[in-house]
Amino acid sequence: MEQEITDRGRMGTDIPVISITADCLPEAWEKAVLAVWDSGLEVRTEYDKPEDPPSKDATVIVTITYPFGEPRIHKNFPGGPAELEAYRQEVVRGIHDHWIDPAAGKWTYTYHERLFAYCPVENIRDAGAVKPFRKVDQIQYIIDCLSQVSHSRRAQATTWMPSADPGTNDPPCLQRIWCRLVANPG
Repeated sequence: MEQEITDRGRMGTDIPVISITADCLPEAWEKAVLAVWDSGLEVRTEYDKPEDPPSKDATVIVTITYPFGEPRIHKNFPGGPAELEAYRQEVVRGIHDHWIDPAAGKWTYTYHERLFAYCPVENIRDAGAVKPFRKVDQIQYIIDCLSQVSHSRRAQATTWMPSADPGTNDPPCLQRIWCRLVANPG
């Protein structure tokens, strides 16, 4: 397993930084899960019950050499092709954006809404809250940015809404996407 683990010392009290390199998506996912399980710092979360074992935490940097290489789906993916397609449609096309209704106790966001129509608000549960900013299509921004300057470090999208997410029960797990294009020497 090709990985590099950087532990900043202090007797295992720092969150380790793990670097994973893999040929394809499923290999990267599996290596990352195993590395965090083996080398992650044990910490409690606000979701834990008293009898639950601690979770594992690490900062993981993943490099996928051939991101479109096969296989693209891990053999132990929870669900089948129909569930995967529904999730893809949810993120890429926004098929569940109409489920966003925090005032009614429903979803507070979807990844699609945060990535393709990001619009920060102060009170996510107030449907009538003033939206002081225009919606931002962050994915189109990344495409435009890399089309102009392929080596830009600015091609990023965030799903985190610091004005609202800290007070929600289910804030986004995926919080940042950072893209760069590099020349393929082959």
